[in-house]
Amino acid sequence: MNGNKMERVRIVLGMICGLTVGFSLMALLEMLGHVVYPPPSDIDFQNLEMAKEVIRGSYTGERIFLIFSYAVTSFVAGFITRLISKDSAAWPVFGVTGALLGVASSTILHHGHPTWFIVIGLFIFIPSAGLGSELMMNLRKKFSKK
Repeated sequence: MNGNKMERVRIVLGMICGLTVGFSLMALLEMLGHVVYPPPSDIDFQNLEMAKEVIRGSYTGERIFLIFSYAVTSFVAGFITRLISKDSAAWPVFGVTGALLGVASSTILHHGHPTWFIVIGLFIFIPSAGLGSELMMNLRKKFSKK
């Protein structure tokens, strides 16, 4: 393969790995959140109104944990995407971030969360992914000089 094709393959592979790691980590951290903050045992998550009522009554700590999990997820996904793609352009990282945000937005927007949670929850993805991506670029520059 010539260099240009190989670069495209690395970008696609980086995005696939970033999405895989991101979605897996998001699911893992949400499961951990349910261990740390267990939902009531009598809740039926198939009943949307019952689920919304439980979420409305949830503790602030639960919501902060969820925002933290979104930040960690997008940070790691941005880092992994940039690590594998080796691309100096930011679009692969933000493409992965957009997909993660799209999935998380269903939880953020449709379950009766307070406004502060919605604003922070939607905002946290892009800067976190950007930080992960920049950290990878800085580490690559630092270690490639040695």
